Amino acid sequence: MSGTKFSPNLYIPVFGLTLFLSAFLLFSIQPLFGKMVLPLLGGAPMVWNTAMLFYQAVLLLGYAYAHITSRFLNIKMQALLHLTLFTIFAFVLPFLVDKGVEPPVEPGKLISWQIVLMTLTIGGPFFVLSGCAPMLQYWFSKTGHKDAGNPYFLYGASNIGSMLALLSYPFLFEPTLTVPMQSLSWSYGYYTLIGMVALSALFVWGSHNKSKDPAMQPLDKKTDEKLKPSTKVKLTWLLLAFLPSSLMLGVTTHISTDLAAFPLLWIIPLALYVGTFIIVFSKNELLSLDQIQKMHLYFFIALIFMFIGEVISNKYAVILLHFVTFFLSALLCHKQLERLKPDPHYLTEFYLIMSVGGVCGGIFNALIAPNLFLLPIEYGFILGLITFMRYMEKDDQSLGHLKAQLLSKSGLISLGIIGFFIACIQFAYTSQFASVIFISMFGLCIMLTFVERQRWIFGIASIAILLISQTHFKHSVNELLHLDRNFFGVTKVYDDPEGGNVRLFLHGTTLHGAQPLPKDKKMDSITYYMDEGPAGNVFELLADQNEPHKIGAIGLGIGSVACFTAPGRSFDFFEIDSAVQEIAENEELFTYLSDCGSPYEIILGDARLKLQKEEDNKYDLIFMDAFSSDNIPIHLLTREAFKVYFDKLKDDGIIVVHVSNRYLDLRPLINSMAEEFSATALFKNQIPEVPEDKDEPQGYYMQAIYTMMSRNPESLSTLKEKYGWEESEDKAPKIWTDDYANPLSLLLMGAPVVHVQGDTDGDGRPDEPENDAETTVEGIE
Repeated sequence: MSGTKFSPNLYIPVFGLTLFLSAFLLFSIQPLFGKMVLPLLGGAPMVWNTAMLFYQAVLLLGYAYAHITSRFLNIKMQALLHLTLFTIFAFVLPFLVDKGVEPPVEPGKLISWQIVLMTLTIGGPFFVLSGCAPMLQYWFSKTGHKDAGNPYFLYGASNIGSMLALLSYPFLFEPTLTVPMQSLSWSYGYYTLIGMVALSALFVWGSHNKSKDPAMQPLDKKTDEKLKPSTKVKLTWLLLAFLPSSLMLGVTTHISTDLAAFPLLWIIPLALYVGTFIIVFSKNELLSLDQIQKMHLYFFIALIFMFIGEVISNKYAVILLHFVTFFLSALLCHKQLERLKPDPHYLTEFYLIMSVGGVCGGIFNALIAPNLFLLPIEYGFILGLITFMRYMEKDDQSLGHLKAQLLSKSGLISLGIIGFFIACIQFAYTSQFASVIFISMFGLCIMLTFVERQRWIFGIASIAILLISQTHFKHSVNELLHLDRNFFGVTKVYDDPEGGNVRLFLHGTTLHGAQPLPKDKKMDSITYYMDEGPAGNVFELLADQNEPHKIGAIGLGIGSVACFTAPGRSFDFFEIDSAVQEIAENEELFTYLSDCGSPYEIILGDARLKLQKEEDNKYDLIFMDAFSSDNIPIHLLTREAFKVYFDKLKDDGIIVVHVSNRYLDLRPLINSMAEEFSATALFKNQIPEVPEDKDEPQGYYMQAIYTMMSRNPESLSTLKEKYGWEESEDKAPKIWTDDYANPLSLLLMGAPVVHVQGDTDGDGRPDEPENDAETTVEGIE
């Protein structure tokens, strides 16, 4: 059928709607499948980085497929091939992850395992969807429509579909539909898209051969040589696509490390990333490059302040600052990219190179950076590199002017002053002179503003400040005993003589355990496990029963709970990260496990999967203290998870959950979960007094929030009357399941009464509590 039989007025609506739907499906599958696979991998932020690497790699294959078929096949053959692949991959729908699948125990194998799983499950549909955006824009450019010579505006329709998919997921699909229902709904959308692609193909068949528009005809050799992008321009495309892709993953990891690994926190950066394409590729210019560079300057300097001194105490304001700065940084790169877009004849090659850059960003963050940097400095590193993209359109800011700019009198003076302020800040942190830090930070702010139009000086100064602030400011390196990084994050052990001669274990940015170093205090339980605190209450309650006890502890940390000893008491520790086991059992670092004398076994792997294999009615107490940095993996808090806990618990047993968190109030969820299993939940806050003895570990008797649930009236009565545990009437709107979780509802319900602080200033020691301070407490699985 010839495309001329259709009214030209229908071209833009049909192609726009088809691109919209294809992008909607492409981007809605990302958080959906991430939610499916997350329970198998312990809730680590690297799950999303690995997923994004897969998405970007398959997107590259889709763009390559569109580019190659556009060059070597005519429109009819290309459309027939595309529709055939669409139909073939329809037979794998709806997709679901087999809950019986078990990942490997070794952290080094998890990335490849996850990529293989995603390839076998969603690889085919994702691939054919990935080719739609460049292919359909190419088809439109061959229709003879009056706007066919500039099809880039259709990229806006595609990106609107992407953004709507991302934003609707946490607010519409996740709270209202189970995972199987989401997968089924997605499949219906896929079937609809097949028809839309077929209709788009009918519009273009035959019409491109009859068009007399020069833009629709093959280029002659002379014109091709004139319009063809140079190698330098192509490399610039690659760089401008790489930087925001990497930064998106960096800011996602930075934020989700201390909040929770759930789709909303992955979606916001990705939605902002997509939104920048909508803005820069719109028909009418919404923001000029100069306006973007000015806004980027203000927020970038504000974020540098946060890296150095954390001058904003409100956590939500901090998150907002990170997101806005990321958005403007990505917008800056993509605006420069749009400025260099080629003639439509090279459209598919342009998108292909953009996709290569995106994949390089994913490879850098998921594969290279964790092995190259022991500390997660890639976020600040890329943020600094993006500053070199400022004013790159100016002739006097080109690479050729680098030497002249740096060796000029003003350049040398500027760099010298900036170096002086950096040295002052380092000295001030070491000597604890807050006023010097404050003055020096303002000095840096003024200097960066002064040199902001000198591309190379501004960029070099920015990257130096960011890298030094991440590796030296606020970090004790003199007493560092251990530093490592794997799939689950960064682990660090060092001594803090200023805090009372204590050895600290940090996971991510959060304190996960500490042990006094003096021999007479070495077995004292501190931080979140005080003898007189909620944890001590529960173990003392068990001791009163005068019988051997089997404890199932989800999360090892440094093994502090093993010092709640009693005759016949033994522990099974379920730990997902083998690096944590190595730290806890290394007697040169910590000795709770070796010296306390409690028989124990460490079972490596996801706690829920491993616990399922234990015999029923085995444990007197299940003690859940599983954190990844500052968040509890969501799959450990679902109805299916608590069914496993109650199956493995004795009839009169107790489940204890450490629920301290900076942002989520998990108590209503625990209360609703107890009601679901005909149990009663009690709550208690650990609010210790600061020791007066100077030899005591100052600041490491920490606040904490614990909940417990039990069906044993005697245990409940004792905890209430003797230890002051209390009931709560707050309940979650709906309990979580493996197919449904809505962390946003608990985020909006407000923070816990006691919100305990770990290491918000990055020095490895808990901050001094203020009257209105927000605080956090963690363990680790």
